[in-house]
Amino acid sequence: MVRDLVQSVASLCRDERRLKAGVGRFLGVAGFAGFMAIGAHVKIALPGTPVPFTLQTFFAVLAGAFLGPLDGALAIMTYLGVGALTFPIFAGDGAVGLAYLSGVTGGYLLGFLAAAVFVGFMVEWTNNFYAHLASFACGMALIHLLGVVHMSYVLHIPMIKAAMLGSVPFIPGDILKAGAALTAFMWMRSHACGVKWKYRMPWCR
Repeated sequence: MVRDLVQSVASLCRDERRLKAGVGRFLGVAGFAGFMAIGAHVKIALPGTPVPFTLQTFFAVLAGAFLGPLDGALAIMTYLGVGALTFPIFAGDGAVGLAYLSGVTGGYLLGFLAAAVFVGFMVEWTNNFYAHLASFACGMALIHLLGVVHMSYVLHIPMIKAAMLGSVPFIPGDILKAGAALTAFMWMRSHACGVKWKYRMPWCR
């Protein structure tokens, strides 16, 4: 068994292309997990709502577009997993770990995962610019939807009231963040793949 493992590692190391791809995937997943943690602490507390304004929605949809649905999901899950271990990387100032995940804003954390997967699939499925723009907007909408549903359940308040607390105040900002995320994706894609502002492929292969 040990010999087979050594041979597998040696084979992987000989295959420089596979090794670079593996390292690239790891750095992408770890990098976006880190961006999510940074985005959580770039926040503005808004009066009358328990939900802060952060940059996490920006990084969540960008992770799906840049990494694809699988690695995008892994990046968000890595962020959530590290946070569940009580590391202070969530946006809240009080509860940490699993208590925060099940708290008032826990639905938004699940929304980050759903948005990354959805945007990742859409970017791989279509190369149409307007479809990509719509997918980024829908990714933001998924975050809002899951956040509001969870908040309504935890606080025992009607969905309309939860939406007024946790969605409506953030719509203008998240529209801007969706546009900024798409622009950032286009810029990174053009520089990484040598395809300038063209939607020939959803991501270079």
